[in-house]
Amino acid sequence: MVYKFCSYIDEVSGKNYADKLLDLTAIGMVSDMMDLRSYETRQLINLGVKNIQNPFLSRFVEEQSYSLKGEVTPFGISFYIAPYINATIRMGTLDEKMLLFESMLEFKAYE
Repeated sequence: MVYKFCSYIDEVSGKNYADKLLDLTAIGMVSDMMDLRSYETRQLINLGVKNIQNPFLSRFVEEQSYSLKGEVTPFGISFYIAPYINATIRMGTLDEKMLLFESMLEFKAYE
């Protein structure tokens, strides 16, 4: 939903920022267990996993490269990336949650 909103804002303002967030869109959709039978959902996920730009996700994929067998797929995300993010959100302290969210912001990811 957020991606669609950002796409609309891009359309209205003549910008193209939403497509730079497709990696986060893909991770979110897979983590939320979206129905992959939907063509639009499947396409957004495929575009996102092929172009991981977010520094946090990029590093996470690098760290999980053995488990992912060198390829980012919805299956790999759901078993080797999403559980860590979900665990932090569910069980982490407020500081850990803030660190997780801030690490997904490109301007804060390297701090």
